[in-house]
Amino acid sequence: MASLDWARHWRDLVEHRRITIEALSKQGPQTGFWDGRAQRYANRLQAADPKTDALTRGLVDLVKPNDTVLDVGSGPGRYALPLANIGRQVTAVEPSAAMREQLQLVLSKREAPNITVVPTTWEDARVEPHDVVVCANVLYPIADAVPFIRKLDAHAQRCCAIIIRVDQQGTLFEPLWPEVWGVARPPEPGLLDLYNLLFEMGIRPDVQLAHRTAGNSYANLDEAIAQARQQLFMPADQHAHDQRIRDFLTGALSSDTSGLTAPGDGPQYALVTWEH
Repeated sequence: MASLDWARHWRDLVEHRRITIEALSKQGPQTGFWDGRAQRYANRLQAADPKTDALTRGLVDLVKPNDTVLDVGSGPGRYALPLANIGRQVTAVEPSAAMREQLQLVLSKREAPNITVVPTTWEDARVEPHDVVVCANVLYPIADAVPFIRKLDAHAQRCCAIIIRVDQQGTLFEPLWPEVWGVARPPEPGLLDLYNLLFEMGIRPDVQLAHRTAGNSYANLDEAIAQARQQLFMPADQHAHDQRIRDFLTGALSSDTSGLTAPGDGPQYALVTWEH
C-alpha cells in the first residue's frame, strides 16, 4: 500500500476549505477575515490568565532570559507579551491590520519596549534568525505548508514551536451548515496532519497536549448569533437564516449569571516543538 503524501493531503484540505468558503454566495477570497473578528478575539484572549494557561506556560519554559523570540502571526499579542517579560527581544510578525491594531492597543497600555512589530506575511517577512520561533494557530489556511514551516525552522537558532488545534473549531454550528449552505462544514488541518507532515519533512517533534478549553460563552443571544454568522461565513447583507440561527442557539445554549454558554468543551490544543 502506498504511503500517504502528507504535504499533498494538507494542501487538499486547505484548498477544499478555501474553494468551499469562497463559493458561498460567491464571496471570493477571504482577505479581510479578521476585520470583523479581531476585537472579539482579542477581548477573549485578554480575559485568559497567562500564568495558568498551559500553552503559555509551555512556551515560557522554552525561553531563556537573554533569548530573542520570533512570534509569527502574533495576533493581538497573546504570547508575545508574556514572552517579552522573559526574553531580551520579541519580533511580532503580523499581516492583519485589524490584529495589529489590537496589539498596538495592548502595547499602549503596557510597557513592552522590547516588542517590535513587523507588518507583513511570513512568506514576505525579512527578519533575522531568533533563538526561539513561535507560530500559534496560523497554519490552518496555509496551503503550501512545507516551505512555510521550512522558513520557520531556518529562523530558529535553538527551538521552534507551533500551536495547533487537536479538534475542529466551530463544531457547535456544524448542524447549521447543510441547512444554510447545503454543504457540510469543510474541515481544517489539525494536529495529526501536522505531526505526520513534520515526520515526512524529517522533523521529529515533541507534542504537549493542553487541557481542553472551556466552551464558548456569550454576553447575550445577539452576540452568539453574530459569532454564529461569522463561523458560517454569512455575508453582512444576508439575513434570511437569522431566525433559524436564533432558534438553534436558543435550544443549544445554557444560561447563567454571566450570560450564555455553549455545551461541552471547546477544542483541545497542542504545543508542537523541536530543537536544533
